[in-house]
Amino acid sequence: TRNSRRGGMGIAASRIDADAAGDAATYCAAKGWTVGLPVNDGNRVAADILTDVVNTYRGALTAAGGTFKLRFLDLDYEAPVMDLTEEDVVRGESGSSLRIRQPSLFDAPNSVRIKYLDGEINWQENDYVLADPDAVEGDGDLREETVELLGINGTANVQKMANYWLERLRHNREASLAAGSRCLALEPLDLVTLTHSLPGWDGQYLRVEGVALQPDGSVGLSLLEENAAFYNDDYDGV
Repeated sequence: TRNSRRGGMGIAASRIDADAAGDAATYCAAKGWTVGLPVNDGNRVAADILTDVVNTYRGALTAAGGTFKLRFLDLDYEAPVMDLTEEDVVRGESGSSLRIRQPSLFDAPNSVRIKYLDGEINWQENDYVLADPDAVEGDGDLREETVELLGINGTANVQKMANYWLERLRHNREASLAAGSRCLALEPLDLVTLTHSLPGWDGQYLRVEGVALQPDGSVGLSLLEENAAFYNDDYDGV
């Protein structure tokens, strides 16, 4: 948390949510996520090193209300903080404010290349490639996306994260809506559920990506659709 000549983040310890940091540490221990990452490179700033660390467990440092939290994404270890229904979604002149964006299939990768530092070869950069052969055949070509997870440690963890990212990137459906004032309490990366007749959702898991107070007093939410199958460490092609 200290400020250093190489760009320390300068966050006072009193502004860090110790409970959230403890929860993240407990989660990493339960899942076996470990970090193997040189941090003595004088050319790297603290924020970049922290990003490499939290990426190893699908984590992030978020800020809300002047407090910083270490968060993680895993439906097997999280509970929704709020259950939303159709009544929470503000209606406008043209109907419901709920909007769902399904990325084009032409934008969905069918292969991921994980770049990581391999402890078995003296922490040199290595690649692990996971492709979905059925998707490649169906899409008509190979569409690969690179994900840098430089701090991830161990081949087994690299493989698990490749499974997650390929499923996540192929799905990647987003939603947005205007909600009532109670949703102003939500924070980035919070997990919520939504039951709504328009998409036929019954307790659909959604991840909060952004929260903004609108001029009319409603709360604009940007959300990412979640699926428990993303987190089972296998590639199910969901």
